[in-house]
Amino acid sequence: MDNLIGLDTMIAALVGVPALIAVVINVLKKVGVVKEGQGAVYSQRASAVIYLALYLLPVLGIDTSIESIDALAQNLSGIGASVLALIPIAHKVAGYWHDGVKGLPLIGKTLSD
Repeated sequence: MDNLIGLDTMIAALVGVPALIAVVINVLKKVGVVKEGQGAVYSQRASAVIYLALYLLPVLGIDTSIESIDALAQNLSGIGASVLALIPIAHKVAGYWHDGVKGLPLIGKTLSD
């Protein structure tokens, strides 16, 4: 029973898993899978499933480090948040580059506007 209490404390202290859930939900919003205003419902369901799975891993005897899973999730969420922030910026910059070089004979002759 003491192991389960320690497990409860570890799961309550997770920071990477909820961050990864938030990033995944934001990606799903961008691609149109999650509609606006439904993020909280998806977040609660995903949290419940993932926390139940993390809780059952040691109970079922699967030897894994919850801390390492959380650290990996935290790293992935940081990368995902950065990519989500950079995509609109890259799209905007690409438009400026296109407008700037449009019509210039940089490589051969162009017939575009």
